Amino acid sequence: MKIQEAVKKSNKIRRLEWDEGEYIDLKSDNTLLASEILEEDWEPVVETLTFERIKKECAAGKSLLVDEHGDTRLYLGFTRKGDLVTDFCDGTCGIHWSRPQIKNWKISEEKWRG
Repeated sequence: MKIQEAVKKSNKIRRLEWDEGEYIDLKSDNTLLASEILEEDWEPVVETLTFERIKKECAAGKSLLVDEHGDTRLYLGFTRKGDLVTDFCDGTCGIHWSRPQIKNWKISEEKWRG
């Protein structure tokens, strides 16, 4: 992700740890000089995917989730016991997930057009 995109999408940017272990937080409305930032020296703070975030931001049958291997899965909803339900990575059947299983997933900006 480009640093300008990270600043726009997050209200904080975490500086990669240097020898001194220093970190710096930046507000998204701050302006930075390009000479002060080297892309390899910075990393955006990434919000962990949660069930609450999925419920808030996703539409069942339309939103795609991306697992830790880069496979997309169609978000279908939640079971009565509270597990996440998606289609299988090849789309042949459904599968359910517990909270710890999705910690490295993200919400795709692409929507399913089926």
